[in-house]
Amino acid sequence: MSWLGIPYPLSETTFLDSGILSVSKVPEISVNTGFGWDNVVGTILAAFVGALIPALIAFYSIRKNDIYSEKLRLQQKEDLEATINTQLKVSTLSFNAQVLSNNRQGWINNVRDLTSDFISLCEDFISTRYFYYKAFRRLDRFSAQDEATRMYRDRTYEIKREIIKVKTNIELMLNPNELTSRAIFVAMNRIVNVINEDDFKHTLFRKHGESWKIYDKTKLAYIKTMKRCLKTEWKRVKNGE
Repeated sequence: MSWLGIPYPLSETTFLDSGILSVSKVPEISVNTGFGWDNVVGTILAAFVGALIPALIAFYSIRKNDIYSEKLRLQQKEDLEATINTQLKVSTLSFNAQVLSNNRQGWINNVRDLTSDFISLCEDFISTRYFYYKAFRRLDRFSAQDEATRMYRDRTYEIKREIIKVKTNIELMLNPNELTSRAIFVAMNRIVNVINEDDFKHTLFRKHGESWKIYDKTKLAYIKTMKRCLKTEWKRVKNGE
């Protein structure tokens, strides 16, 4: 087929038939979708959730720590109060035990001394009464009798008053509800009664007279009972009671 001239192509071969494409630059594609509120809300929501979760975790941890710290503080307070109360009770008991022990030891010493005084005065009373009776019998009734016997008579009364005084002090220091104390009271009363018997006016020798035998027996029973009483109290001192 002959060429028809301009503007007809010389050949009927097309661009696609030749397969040659010349591109001067990479084309740009622009897509306009308008303003995206969903993206903004999503971004804000994601940021809020991202900040909220650590905040909640931190708040939970702080709250748990506060609760634990409060429980620990209360527990420590209770332990401290319990320790203080225990120490106070121990100190009080220790102080009371020390004071009671000292007082009880002083009581033991006093009762022991009074017991010795009681026996000593009883022996002195027996001797003075004997000498008073002998002086009364030996001297002339109408001469020096009054002057000679007055000394022994006054001394006898004085000793008797001392015996009653010491006996009363011992009774006041003992517990009348205890069997040992009641046994001591009975022994002291019997001793006081027996040394006033007439047998003691005639002799100082224990082998003579029924009153001497009763006195010796009662005195030994009294001393034995008093030793048992003092031993019991000494054990309490030793144990810190």
